[in-house]
Amino acid sequence: MNNSSTSNSEFNRFVAKIAFRMVLLAAACLLVFFIPMPRSYYFSLMKYSDYSKMNWVENKLNSVGTLDSTVVFVGSSICLNGINDSLLNTLDTGTTQYLNCGITHTCYAVIDAMLEEMLDKKKLRPKKVILCFKGDAMARYIHNMYPAQASTSHIMQSATEFNTQFFPSFLKRVSWNVHSVTHLTKYEHIDTEKEFVSSYGFKPQNTLAVEKVEKSYKNLRAGSESNFNAIQNQNEGNVLPLKSKVSVAITDVTQNIIYQRSVFERSAKRLDDLNIPYDILVYPNLVSARMEKQGIMANYVKRTFTAIDYDKHNVIAVTDTAFANARYYVDMNHLNPKGADLLTHYVYHELNNSK
Repeated sequence: MNNSSTSNSEFNRFVAKIAFRMVLLAAACLLVFFIPMPRSYYFSLMKYSDYSKMNWVENKLNSVGTLDSTVVFVGSSICLNGINDSLLNTLDTGTTQYLNCGITHTCYAVIDAMLEEMLDKKKLRPKKVILCFKGDAMARYIHNMYPAQASTSHIMQSATEFNTQFFPSFLKRVSWNVHSVTHLTKYEHIDTEKEFVSSYGFKPQNTLAVEKVEKSYKNLRAGSESNFNAIQNQNEGNVLPLKSKVSVAITDVTQNIIYQRSVFERSAKRLDDLNIPYDILVYPNLVSARMEKQGIMANYVKRTFTAIDYDKHNVIAVTDTAFANARYYVDMNHLNPKGADLLTHYVYHELNNSK
């Protein structure tokens, strides 16, 4: 036997061993992924983290007997920091209650999983749900804590719905399941100051000096204005150049926007199927307000999610010109406490006018 044949034979055996071990590893991961763990375990991992509000929401939904008289807001940190449910409950002297379930970070997938748990598992039926939509673009990527909120079936289903971040979600669930055993041998730092403790779901932002907000606006306005102009061109049916079309298509895939769209639309359908009223709130944005294009994202919503019946469901676009003032923001999207009060009053009046 010549050296070449021996070398090829050894290489083939090496490849076979690697392939066999990878199959074993994949089987082990799949087995660990499907180990049934209590939901409370996953949420306990977030109790003292930046995502503590998710644990608060889970506990809140476990403790309420009904949501029949409650308007529930679901969305990202702009909702968390921008909708003051305590103020709403003060403004409304009737029987209606308000609950802010907004959480930190991009979250359409988490919100859909949350609604699945709320509506399908817990059988809670809110008086109304407000689906909050990002004020400057379609949300990107996926929430870091999605595998904690989502059921096993929800995660697996996401793979069939073009969730380009399915494998990171899958592996994170696997690692958490392993951690349930190995954490006893680890040192875990607990930062109690991060725990979200409140009777309401609103969390005010720290107020920044107007000069700092204006500086941020100056640095970012060009990109944001370009983004809004591109969205407006699409809204008006203008044909994009081939280069722009290719760029948009690549972004839709690499930044997981296709999946974010699908779960937003599924959340709306989930509510429709159960005859639960809902509206869509498009957050205010400093750049669009100063461009006087506050309704641009509302048009984007209507053009993108064509399955929604907009005769039944309002798209609330915040057109108050006060939101062109930097004194209400901490960045282009997030509101400070004064901005949150302004938005809360605006939304309250919009909800009352739509009754």
